[in-house]
Amino acid sequence: TDADSSVVVSFRHSAVYYAFGDAMWEKFKFGESVQPEGTQAKNPATRNTELALITSLQSRGVVFTVCGMALRRRAREAAQRAGTSPETMLEQWRAGLIPGVVEVAAGVIAVNRAQERGFTYVYAG
Repeated sequence: TDADSSVVVSFRHSAVYYAFGDAMWEKFKFGESVQPEGTQAKNPATRNTELALITSLQSRGVVFTVCGMALRRRAREAAQRAGTSPETMLEQWRAGLIPGVVEVAAGVIAVNRAQERGFTYVYAG
């Protein structure tokens, strides 16, 4: 049962975009950033295609984290494209996280801490 296990999912690197709701996907065109390298979709996603799954899993006790290092890097890149300050962009991005998604200092550290508490690491990506 759900109560018999605990799951933590950490969005790292380019996966940080999945930590955001649909409004952020539309505003910042995240769909253009999640295309496989070397490809360009004719109609990139304008919404988080995994949002329903994420919120459903949250309701079952799954904890989602977002790597703070990757979040800052991607926000800095977006700030450069938009001609705004990285701090302003990061503030907007933090406000746009899916409710319940926890920013951690670094995704790899969160994984290490979870392992120290008996979690098993599985890479899926």
